[in-house]
Amino acid sequence: KVNTPIKGYKTNISSLQIKLFIDSRDKYPFPKNGFLVNAYYEFAQKKFGGDVGYTKFFFDYKSFYAPSDASVVETALRFGFGDATLPLGQQFSIGGKDSFFGMREDEYRGRQIFTGSLGYRAKL
Repeated sequence: KVNTPIKGYKTNISSLQIKLFIDSRDKYPFPKNGFLVNAYYEFAQKKFGGDVGYTKFFFDYKSFYAPSDASVVETALRFGFGDATLPLGQQFSIGGKDSFFGMREDEYRGRQIFTGSLGYRAKL
């Protein structure tokens, strides 16, 4: 929204999160083989002591494959879902060099996210 003043807000959030993280990449920051899985289910309730209750699920998968010594193919899939009560600070964001190159960092926010990518890296 253009020319709309932004009001700050403060929300106390108490949540529980169940997380799965698997990293089989052979090296960082430029892996040649392996995959990365980062997934979690998070829920907050007012009875936990917070101001809001919400439910959120997120899944991020990246795989790396080297068809030759000088090239790497990367595929990625990211999706997440949040219910209607998901506060702004907990919403998913897109933008920046790690999620959508060419957009500003966290340029868009929302309760759902779905992105996919295919990349190719060559050794010069």
